Amino acid sequence: MHKLLQQVGIQAIQRQEPWKRKILIDTDDILDVLEKDSGNRSLMGICFDISTIKDSIEISPKALKRMRNLQFLRIYNSRWDTNVRVHVPEDMDFPPRLKLLHWKEYPGTCLPHTLKPEHLVELSFVDSKLRHLWKGTQPLGNLKKLNLRSSYKLEELPDLSDATNLEILDVNYCQSLVEIHSSVGNLHKLEKLEMEYCGKLQVVPNLFNLASLEKVKIAGCYQLRKLPDISATPTMLSIVDTMLEEFAASVRLWSRLQSLAIVGSVLPREFLMPERNGADIERIPDCIKDLHELETLWIVGCPKLASLPELPRSLTGLMVSNCESLETLVPFPSDSQIQNIYFPNCFKLGPEARREIIQKSWRGCLPGRDIPAEYNHRAIGNSLTISSNVCDFKMCVIVSPKSEM
Repeated sequence: MHKLLQQVGIQAIQRQEPWKRKILIDTDDILDVLEKDSGNRSLMGICFDISTIKDSIEISPKALKRMRNLQFLRIYNSRWDTNVRVHVPEDMDFPPRLKLLHWKEYPGTCLPHTLKPEHLVELSFVDSKLRHLWKGTQPLGNLKKLNLRSSYKLEELPDLSDATNLEILDVNYCQSLVEIHSSVGNLHKLEKLEMEYCGKLQVVPNLFNLASLEKVKIAGCYQLRKLPDISATPTMLSIVDTMLEEFAASVRLWSRLQSLAIVGSVLPREFLMPERNGADIERIPDCIKDLHELETLWIVGCPKLASLPELPRSLTGLMVSNCESLETLVPFPSDSQIQNIYFPNCFKLGPEARREIIQKSWRGCLPGRDIPAEYNHRAIGNSLTISSNVCDFKMCVIVSPKSEM
């Protein structure tokens, strides 16, 4: 929702008398409802930023049960520097008609058995302490989005056989997760499956029969031994470098692929993953040129990669990062659509490769201390005046990056 529309909605709510409000956003009103059990049947939504309170909050076991018509519950923390804790009783009752449940940093290790998910459309527990959600199957016919991102203690996914309308499943950075439940392989409306940087993940079911699948992310799952069979429909794929051999054998199946990311073991700090032990790839398979719909290619953290093969003409963006041995690349075709080329931390790039990047890119990034010779109008400082009638020109700037860049 656009911020202006949000502001209009907030102003409309604040003009109402407190006892007439169907949506609560005010901290004091929400605390009265959750701690003092003062909710009513007319409430439809609660949006609670817990960073607005100073102390911990303990939810009354029956607080939510009174709100029979509550459909939207969002609890989140907009500030990382707060230590507010929400205490959830084990026997807490959830309202029966919830459609959207977003609870960031949910403190419990499992969900109360009183949660009845048959009306849920979105379920999100980002940064939660959950180890599992529930046992057995649940009526999940309306569920379209399940987000468990960064739930570091999550050990297992439940049986999702009844989630026949699920479109998005996100378990990125669930570092205790060992297996993706086999039922996921039968979710025919699944469009996005994201499971990057799940450090213990070992088992992913075959995804060959998922006709709606468009986006698959499994990079950073270094204990996963095998690339699962994936349907011919994905337009976006991210994989670990050790899966490239199987990727090469399946290229002919992925004719619609538009974005590919290949992730090795040497990652920037923001990935927050330990380095992987084992051999890194030394070459990208030549068959990558046969991906005629490919528009963006990312190759990250492959320290033994020395060269790049011929790339498809359709490519518009190329990012090769932390590949310290990379020296050469095959020149881009004369009719290449390449525009953006980035090679951060690839310090061994040879002069021919650098010249190719400078000539062919519309926007590029190269490591180095010197302005290339192609740029003959020079200045030191914060400004450069150009007196020319030419509309098209290229500019080169040397930037000393800060640690957080």
